[in-house]
This record gives sequence, structure tokens and C-alpha cells, in this order.
Amino acid sequence: MMADSPMRARSLANVLSTLLAQQHPLSVQEIEDIQRELSTALTHPDRLLKLNEASNKIVESYKPSSTDDNTANILQVFLEFLSKHGQLALMLDIETIGRDDAKLKLLAKRLVDAILKPNVIADSSTQLKPLNGRSLETMKAHCLQRDGFRCAYSHIFDRRSAFDKKIVPPADAFVQGTHLTHILPLGLGKFNNADGRQKEASDVLWFALYRYFPGLKGKFDPETLNQYQNLVTFAIGVHATFDGYFIAFDPLPQQMHRYEIKWFTPWPIGGATPPQGHQDVMTLSSKDPRYPLPDPEFFRAHCQVSAILEASGIGHLIDAELGAAEEDPENLDPNGSTDVGSILRRRMLMDV
Repeated sequence: MMADSPMRARSLANVLSTLLAQQHPLSVQEIEDIQRELSTALTHPDRLLKLNEASNKIVESYKPSSTDDNTANILQVFLEFLSKHGQLALMLDIETIGRDDAKLKLLAKRLVDAILKPNVIADSSTQLKPLNGRSLETMKAHCLQRDGFRCAYSHIFDRRSAFDKKIVPPADAFVQGTHLTHILPLGLGKFNNADGRQKEASDVLWFALYRYFPGLKGKFDPETLNQYQNLVTFAIGVHATFDGYFIAFDPLPQQMHRYEIKWFTPWPIGGATPPQGHQDVMTLSSKDPRYPLPDPEFFRAHCQVSAILEASGIGHLIDAELGAAEEDPENLDPNGSTDVGSILRRRMLMDV
């Protein structure tokens, strides 16, 4: 949603710092009790039905504290688009809080601050230690080879690979530059090795990811974002659109490495349309089995975040705030006219 910039990294640091200033709406004991119930609730249909009804009634009865209080909308949208296990965790959170509107508001804010904001502003160009010491250039070459030297979505061939004779595209084929694309953004691991409060805030972020996207647990952590299962080759325009959460790929049930293409913008990607027969479903296939294909759970989580950002309107709010922040001056005006308060609010996304 925003071009990579140093301001993006500062915004992520600011957002993480606000997480530590927030009071969690649930006590440690309540969180532990919910964790224990998570393992059994899915096997009891009656309990699930009652939990669904109870949590929906609680959200519907929420009384907004102001005209711009979107707490109920945020909770409803998360409940709609999270996967079954993530929904269960959130329903149990809501049931435990009950009709305490102040705590429900804190819960909604935590979902936005710990999940939506970091995923949008996490800098995909952040350099972290690659898996097994491999450089990102090496991993890009491996993924290009695995993906057939072309964009996995549009099937457009990689220009450099064509020039280097690694692939010979048909005479009527399109070629374009491609990017090594992280499915879940690399910047999510930026502060894992930081000291003190930044590391503590990073732990809060990862706890939220694992809690509401439990399919990710055990598959990656802040140290392993640079793994083949979290990497895919996309044409440059596709990469930007995917990073902006305007296009997503939803794993099809019982169809390994096949994904329904979902759009969250009315405008197509210029010059990057898939060929006939591939415009509704993206199918991944490996041309080199040494390098694993992307893990469907990573695409699933990205798709859920995309849907939540669009349906809640939070994505547009973040985009607008960060766009305005990019226009802010880097240095204060000597005459004292700089609106420092507004600049700080934008950089910390305090109005989202």
C-alpha cells in the first residue's frame, strides 16, 4: 500500500511501541484458560454453536463510545474472515470479556495494532539473515528455477533469465522483470533481535499472529521468514499489488498448490494478466524439487488479512495516513510552523 522507505520502518517501530502501552483486555489466567479450551471446543458442535451465538450477540450489543468508534465492525469482520481455529480463539476472547464495552474496544484495537498495521507497513526490503546462510540473490535464483523462470501468477517470463538463455520464451511471449516476493512480509521479523521494549513488542505481535492464525505456528518464526515456503516469484507489478493486499490467493480445499485468485481492488494489474485458463485459479508447480513450493498456510493468512483490511476499511485508512506521512517534512521549520503533533499522530497511525 506504500512504497518502501525509511519512514515505513519508523512507523513500524512506533506501532510496536504503542502495543506495550496498551493494557491487554484479558488477564494472563484468562488467556491460559482459553488456550486450554481451544484444544477441545472444536470437537463439541453444540459448544461451538452456542459460542458463535453468544459472541455475535455480545458484539451486536456493543455501544459505540463515539461516532467514529468502529469496534463492532472490526470484531465482526475478523470473525467473518479468520479461519475456523482463529475464529474460535476470537470467539472465546469475546465470550470471556462479555459485555464489557471498554475491554471489547481494547480487543479490537489490539487486533488492528498487532495484526493489521504491522502486516501493512512491514518493510519487505528489510534485510534479515537468510535461511542456512544463503544470500537473497541466491534464493531468488533458486525460486526462479523452481517457478520456471516466470511469474507464478501471470506466467510472464523473467527478463534477465531470458537474456541469460536460462529460458527461451516463445516469440509472442511477454518478458518482464520479476521480484523475489515474501508472502508474509519480511519486516515482521525486524525487531526480533532488538533489546528491551522493542523485543517485547515483537513478542506481542507474534503471539497475536499465532493466536489468530494458528496454521502458521510451527511453520515459521521471526528468524525463518527467509525460507522457500514463504517465497514466490512475481512480476514487478504483481509484487507491488500483492504487497499492497490488493490481490490474494486462497488455497482451494483438497487441491494442493491451487489457489483461487481474489481481488480487493476494481483495477487489474497493467500488463500482467494471466493466460486463458488461469485467470480464476493460480496453480503452482515445481520445476526443481530441491526447493519447496510455497506453503498454502502463508497464502491463506495473507488472503485473510487482505479480506479483513478491505471489509473493515482499515486498509484504506492506513494507506491514507501513510501517504500523508510521506509528504511530511523531514526537518522542522525554523519559524516554528511545523505541526509536530499531526506528524507524530500520522507516523504512529494513531487515528487508525
